[in-house]
Amino acid sequence: MFVFPKKMTCRRRRLDKVNIIACVKQVPDTEAQIKVKADGSGIEDGQIKWVMNPYDEYGVEEALRLKEKTAEK
Repeated sequence: MFVFPKKMTCRRRRLDKVNIIACVKQVPDTEAQIKVKADGSGIEDGQIKWVMNPYDEYGVEEALRLKEKTAEK
């Protein structure tokens, strides 16, 4: 049986550093012409322009805002 100590204290610490991670992936540009390989095994990616996923861009922008916000303090 566990018995709690009579006096418990809780200390708060200020965290000075925060690691921010934004995961991103490359996707074909929305204006790129995507062609299927002749054997149907995939796409021909030689002429495709790859860009960052637009939704991931929002995440990177927010990570930068957080970084700038915490750097001000």
